Amino acid sequence: TEIEFDDGFWEVDLYKNGKKTKLIINPMTGEIKS
Repeated sequence: TEIEFDDGFWEVDLYKNGKKTKLIINPMTGEIKS
């Protein structure tokens, strides 16, 4: 798992069983954009 703050959003890269999923999270609302 990798987490970074970029362009005003939290970007989270999750890895499970060799598959990567990327989440972009609005820090003000907690809304997940992708």
